[in-house]
Amino acid sequence: MKYLFFDIESPDGGIGAMCEFGYVITDEQFNVLDQQVITMNPERCFNTGYRKGRPNVSFYFPKEKYLSSPKFPYYYDRIKKLLTVPDTIVLGYSVGNDIRYIAFTSQRYHKPVFNYFAYDVQKMHRTLNNLVNMASLDKAVEEIPLEDKKGLTSHRSDCDAKMTMLVLKNLLKTKNLTINDLINDNYKIEVTSYLKRLEENKRIKQNRKDTIEVWKKFLEENANNDKKTCIVSGMLKKDLNTSNYVINKMKKANLRPGTDFNTADYFIVRDLSDEERLKNAIKEEFKGKYISISDLDNLSDQ
Repeated sequence: MKYLFFDIESPDGGIGAMCEFGYVITDEQFNVLDQQVITMNPERCFNTGYRKGRPNVSFYFPKEKYLSSPKFPYYYDRIKKLLTVPDTIVLGYSVGNDIRYIAFTSQRYHKPVFNYFAYDVQKMHRTLNNLVNMASLDKAVEEIPLEDKKGLTSHRSDCDAKMTMLVLKNLLKTKNLTINDLINDNYKIEVTSYLKRLEENKRIKQNRKDTIEVWKKFLEENANNDKKTCIVSGMLKKDLNTSNYVINKMKKANLRPGTDFNTADYFIVRDLSDEERLKNAIKEEFKGKYISISDLDNLSDQ
């Protein structure tokens, strides 16, 4: 069994662009068998200014070296082979980010997204040290003896890969564990399912944004009229389809949305259990009338 530690450098922190792929391959005793850094032309502008969570990024190589290097498609097969070779455990630090870089860069260049498993050393470090937040690689490496990290440079991808190896090696030593204790589902990321979760999270986020906008627009359109007002349970504002359904019902009942609990005529709830939930949570008597979605149909008929 071999271990492959890898790291990606991006020119601007955005998805779909890589300027370095670095890796270290070791045996089961963490003896380094191979260490390489691949530079590539990202075909994107370099941003060394502030990035969220990572200010003042600097690159090890001059920009000219990246720009004169081959582009990602040239290295695609080599990177795929490294990450999918049998009898090799793939590891990285905050490895989900690196997975995204490879996957989205593959898509950018119309290359198939290949599947593999990778284990997150950052998550191992947080869990085993009972930390509330994730530690950056630079922070985690502070725990490594100086002589072990001599000659390593942050943000050079093969050096970051080797630092990841040293962090894992130190964890195993200080916690009296073997790597088999950590190679489990708690730290494993399977690329295909991970990307599906990212896509679903993106869809949910956009749905929430669209839901907020549709209620904002409905409120603005009915800000100055004499229709009866109603406030709406959060259970009926959870997604866009439900919100559009409720808004259409309100329009048929000639109601407008309100924001003031004390002056609203109606409080629209999903059902009786939702009404009871709200009464227990608010602890204040509503002066108007609670109505369910079916009650809105009755108002529409009046």
